[in-house]
Amino acid sequence: MTIRKTKKIAVLAVMAASVVITACGGQSVSEDEQGATELTAQPLATRPQGFAALKQAAAQGNMDAQYQLGLWYEENHPESPRDMVRAYAWYKLAAKQGDFGAKYAMERFEAQLTNEERVTADDWVGRWTIGDTLEK
Repeated sequence: MTIRKTKKIAVLAVMAASVVITACGGQSVSEDEQGATELTAQPLATRPQGFAALKQAAAQGNMDAQYQLGLWYEENHPESPRDMVRAYAWYKLAAKQGDFGAKYAMERFEAQLTNEERVTADDWVGRWTIGDTLEK
C-alpha cells in the first residue's frame, strides 16, 4: 500500500471516528429523525389523519404530511394504492425541506425506480406548487 493510500485511509478513519463520537456524545436526535423513527414504528391504522386530510396537508407544504404520504403510497395503505413514483416524489418534496427520514427513503428508492419513473417524479417535484396533490 502506498503512503498516499495510507494517508487517505487514516483521514477517512479519523472522520468516521469523529462522526461516531459526535453521534454518541450525548447530542439529541433531531426532531426530523425522531419523527421519522416514531412514525415508521406506528402501524398504519394508528397513524394520524386519514388519506384525504394527509393529501391536503402535504399539498399545503407540510413536510411531515409529505413524508407520511410517501409512506402511505409506499406501503399500499387501504386508502391509497401502492405507487412508488408518487411515494418517491412526496419523499423528495419532504427531503427538500430537510426531513431526515424522507432523505433516507428517497435515496433507498433511487435504486428501485427506472430512469423513466425517476424522471417523472423529478418532473412532478420540479413543477410542484402549494395546493398540488400530484394527482396528474
